[in-house]
Amino acid sequence: MTPNKFIQNLFILLAAISLGSTALAATDSEKEKKPAWDAIAVHSCPAGFSKPSPHCAPTVAGALAADGRLWLSWPNDGYVYVNSTADGGKTFSAPVKVNAQPQSIDNNGENRPKLAIGPQGDIYLTYTIHAKQKYTGDVLFSRSLDGGKTFEQPRSINDGKGKSSLRFESILVTGTGEIIVSWLDKRDLFRAKAAKTPYPGSAVYYSKSNDRGENFTANSLLAHHTCECCRTVIGLEQGLRPVVVWRHIFDGARDHALVRFDDTGRPGTLQRTSIDNWAIESCPHHGPSISIDNDNIYHLTWFTAGTVRQGPFYARSSDRGVSFDHIVEIGADGAQAEHPFVLSEKGIVYVAWKDFSDDQTRFRVMTSRDQGASWSDPEVIATSADQSDHPLLVGGGGRVFATWRTADAGFSIFDITGE
Repeated sequence: MTPNKFIQNLFILLAAISLGSTALAATDSEKEKKPAWDAIAVHSCPAGFSKPSPHCAPTVAGALAADGRLWLSWPNDGYVYVNSTADGGKTFSAPVKVNAQPQSIDNNGENRPKLAIGPQGDIYLTYTIHAKQKYTGDVLFSRSLDGGKTFEQPRSINDGKGKSSLRFESILVTGTGEIIVSWLDKRDLFRAKAAKTPYPGSAVYYSKSNDRGENFTANSLLAHHTCECCRTVIGLEQGLRPVVVWRHIFDGARDHALVRFDDTGRPGTLQRTSIDNWAIESCPHHGPSISIDNDNIYHLTWFTAGTVRQGPFYARSSDRGVSFDHIVEIGADGAQAEHPFVLSEKGIVYVAWKDFSDDQTRFRVMTSRDQGASWSDPEVIATSADQSDHPLLVGGGGRVFATWRTADAGFSIFDITGE
């Protein structure tokens, strides 16, 4: 067995047996495995809580409004809900149901309902629903123009007339109010199969809206041959130019790529963010994270099990994604670290992740005050001996919150501003 194959098999084994880990998805020719976290936690509520509640949701996402209110989106029993907290989670507003009828909502660590806040206080929401055919789905969009009191009936982002599959979407709003949504799409794969031509992976598409989500542009191709089941993410350069990042297929290796939009709103050339050479024929379920600071320094985190690197890593780019340096291995202390998340806010770069050791999962954070050149010692924010979601960071206006959902404690919010 080659060293690379051993690393891949070890990663698959650890991902399958560890608490809180998302099991590796199979290829399209194999039976899809539902992540253990979803299978256990989707029906669970910690003691003292009842549905609908983010404490009882398998996944939770957040967005911080200009007034400091933290808005949350989460699924419960086929419905997407939105509520908010103005006091760091001590109290929550009443949950508002988004979809009128129950749906098969994709709610795993890599793909969850997501929020973005517009400059006028609009609340935009996207989520994926499973389609009837395996490994297919549709991305839906909804919005609230009344401060979260009501949400419009969700509608599909897909404008194609042929067979397609939209999943693993991300959403972002620029400083001018333009909404951009990106996602993984299999329409070109289906066309290739019909023509009996090879087509590795799927593709990444995007669409935009400049009228507060009333209308969206035609679905546009960003790149062919992406990994099929790792989340996409969008960063924002100087509040105006989106930067989309995803796991790409480079001659069989599933490393990461980005595309930066220019001043005219057009996507630029594809750029490879790292050469890890992770040649794997299944889906890692381990997407990237990006944050861009006010000096246009790109901060990136990702996971790999390639021949060059193994584990979660941080790197930065000072040339708008052309090259990355100051590569730092995350959690290199013997524990099994995974799912890193990065956020830059007011001159401080935060990296969050979770690791597993001694029958406990730890939510850790480290910070950098010199744009990623050096880092603090990791700090343990919380621990759990039960199943857990991915750790996330939410920031804006100088505030930074770390959020984590565990099966034993429910949903927790930690104010880590300046730490």
